[in-house]
Amino acid sequence: MGAPLGWHIGLRLADDRVLAATPGERRLLARAVLQHGERARLVAFRAVDTHLHAELLCERDEVAHFARGVGRAMALALRRRAASHTSFVKPLADQRHGQSTLRYILAQERHHGLDSDPFHEASNLPDLLGLRVVGPYTARVLAEAFPRIGRDELAAALGLGSGAAAALGLCRSGADAGPDADPQDLGLLEDAAAAAFALTELRGRTPEAVAARHAAVHAAGCAVPVRQMAELLGAGERTIERLRAQPCAPGLVAAVRGQWRLRAGSRGVSRGVRPPPSGPSEPFDDEGAPWRE
Repeated sequence: MGAPLGWHIGLRLADDRVLAATPGERRLLARAVLQHGERARLVAFRAVDTHLHAELLCERDEVAHFARGVGRAMALALRRRAASHTSFVKPLADQRHGQSTLRYILAQERHHGLDSDPFHEASNLPDLLGLRVVGPYTARVLAEAFPRIGRDELAAALGLGSGAAAALGLCRSGADAGPDADPQDLGLLEDAAAAAFALTELRGRTPEAVAARHAAVHAAGCAVPVRQMAELLGAGERTIERLRAQPCAPGLVAAVRGQWRLRAGSRGVSRGVRPPPSGPSEPFDDEGAPWRE
């Protein structure tokens, strides 16, 4: 038998407590995992309840390095005193095994009969779909290793049914076909931008928070009055005008728009997923687009 394709591993805390109980904690957890995943060729992860599954396409020695790094990062980010430990390491025998493991990992909530994280904050599904800009490398690993797992299948994992990728604006071409967002939807924009950057909030002067506010302003477009945007983001009107005048990376804007659509559709504001304000929909970039100051 040849070398394994990769590894399916499980992590949990020594006291077996819930890893991340709130959306903010799930975003911090995602950052901790993605921070250490590129070297290990992380292709998928999902944290549910008390445990975390990850699929790594690396050498066996790299698995321990990944587990240690994630454990330390989770403890620091989530202020967990209990140490984490690897509960299992299973080799992936072949291509079929790797693909089925990825599907199993992303379906963990359904497998356990839970519905506490409907937007997959504690997984890399948003990164695979261009809905988050923290772990774009996982989309590259997926495209190289499992090209048969396509965008529609991944988008359907969000529970939106057929055509979910198009509804979220994840098509490679085309423009927004729907009307401007309902005024009620604007209240979802701040959380959508925070989710796209895996932040607990948009306040602050960190490069990530500044980039998230910038992308939110461009996602909303000029149809939203400056004063309204300033109130929403807790910024001055001059700041909003300056951010509008500065170009923003298309991948960042697309991520915020997709998260915005996802939340509007989930809330049932309209039938299906309602697009945010009109304007060209940015094509999905397989290479991803990390934030920039």
